[in-house]
Amino acid sequence: MKNPIFLTIVCFVFCGLITGSAFAQKELLGMHIEKPPHLDGVLEKEVWSNVPKAMDFVSQLPVPGLTMIEKTEVQVAYTHEAMYIGFNCLDTHQIRY
Repeated sequence: MKNPIFLTIVCFVFCGLITGSAFAQKELLGMHIEKPPHLDGVLEKEVWSNVPKAMDFVSQLPVPGLTMIEKTEVQVAYTHEAMYIGFNCLDTHQIRY
């Protein structure tokens, strides 16, 4: 396996989907893109603007089903060579320098 971190993230995502089976099933659609994104931590608008987003996550702990306090968006895109998962995790209490 070329990238064990990627495999770990995918396992956590799927484990979260399996444990949430008591709630309404949701679907995350991946979208084919021609140009791969730059892997620099910034979600480029040219690449990610049309890719569907998964939102409205709920908690598993301490109480299953509660609406999350902080907003998170997840997107999946792929080329013929690779799959890319973009996370936008917002923090309302972010410290700005």
